[in-house]
Amino acid sequence: MDKIELNLEVIGRLAGKTGPEVVELLKNDESESGYLQGEALQSTIESLIGNKFKSIADQQRGRAKREVLTDFEKQIRSNFGVKNNDLKGLDLVTHLIDSASNKTTELTPEAIKSHPFFRDAMKAKNEELQKLSADFEGFKTDQQRQRVRAEVERKAKSLLLGLNPVLSKNETIKSNQIKLFLQSLNGNFTVDGDQIKVLNDNGDELLDSSYNAVSFDSFVKASAGNYFEFHEVDPNKRSPNDKTKHAPPNSNGHTFPTFATTEEAAQYLRQLKKTDLAKAKVFASNLANFVKK
Repeated sequence: MDKIELNLEVIGRLAGKTGPEVVELLKNDESESGYLQGEALQSTIESLIGNKFKSIADQQRGRAKREVLTDFEKQIRSNFGVKNNDLKGLDLVTHLIDSASNKTTELTPEAIKSHPFFRDAMKAKNEELQKLSADFEGFKTDQQRQRVRAEVERKAKSLLLGLNPVLSKNETIKSNQIKLFLQSLNGNFTVDGDQIKVLNDNGDELLDSSYNAVSFDSFVKASAGNYFEFHEVDPNKRSPNDKTKHAPPNSNGHTFPTFATTEEAAQYLRQLKKTDLAKAKVFASNLANFVKK
């Protein structure tokens, strides 16, 4: 499988650790690479970042409580003329109760929590915590999407090269041709073990005109036909007695190669239809004769 490059600086920033610290946490002496792989790697990264977000959340809650109580205490001193700034919390409440001339209104924790100022402050802090939680969930979703996309492109590239497409001999151009094709594979995919499933917009398996599930192999091969022409025959698949060209009866002078499989012959026919319909008809009527037995 192709490697997925991890940005240690980004992970370290999210987890509140340095790059070297992250590297140490990802090491695994039992792995060939010396580092965690697969689900163990995912779990460790999520744990690192999750612990950081939990720490932030705990700090925010504590800070919210302190800020709300401090501001509320200032407002109490101002409204009730308390000049002693050292009185805080329960001591401030007790002082108000003891010094008030009218004790018909009791200042209780429930009364404090129901105060509009307290409710507004807590609402703002809760909204901030919800945003942090949503950002973390978004990060996990994006990581999963990248893993699926990497597997889709890895397998699609293997399938494409197996079709023997006509590619540039220039390695840079060849690499760009393959890259552009992989980027063109728009769709929804899910990885189920060793299988990749093609999904529709509703998240269900994509079906063909016969209501059968479209396999990933078929999806990639059909897409490749829109971007590449293919070598007619793989020389490595020819038998020693194979003839390169065959001229069937009533061929009107047309000759055709021999193919290793019916699928290769069908691919050739699809390409031929785009360039020479008359020749395609001759080939289609004799297709079985051009497939090795």
